[in-house]
Amino acid sequence: TCKAIDWQHYVAKATDQIEISHLQAPLMKKEFGTLLGELEMFHYGVGFHNTRTKQKLIAEYDAQEFAKGIFPVVIPHNHSRWELVWHNKGEVVMKPFINESYWDHIVPLTTITGAQFNDVMHWLRTLRQICKTMSQRLLSLSLFLLASSIITCKAIDWQDYVAKATHQ
Repeated sequence: TCKAIDWQHYVAKATDQIEISHLQAPLMKKEFGTLLGELEMFHYGVGFHNTRTKQKLIAEYDAQEFAKGIFPVVIPHNHSRWELVWHNKGEVVMKPFINESYWDHIVPLTTITGAQFNDVMHWLRTLRQICKTMSQRLLSLSLFLLASSIITCKAIDWQDYVAKATHQ
């Protein structure tokens, strides 16, 4: 299911400066510590920090049933065959803080204006509204476009994008 936050609490003034950071932690850090990080397996997020209000927010992609996404469930199918079922659904999750003890690497990327941040938040809110029906491929493309937009500071016509995305 798509979790909700109070979006009105995260509206920036057009002239605010929002620092964007790349967040990285070893995959399943709570369960295995740094072990999976040593195997180059990581969990990533995008951090937002409003320098005027001091508000922090992260956007990350979380698997609904992570362990079942890594290892398939084997189900008997017709006495002589087996079927592998992958539980690899996930969602974009927004959290109103950056847990600095969880994220091992917090790397500043760029600074955007409050107006650009508001556009990104509008797009993320729209993405979350359609995340239940969106295919994994389309969700990955959406996150790639978001990252590209932030890094290049180029605006994306989100309304046109969402209209096209919801008709696929």
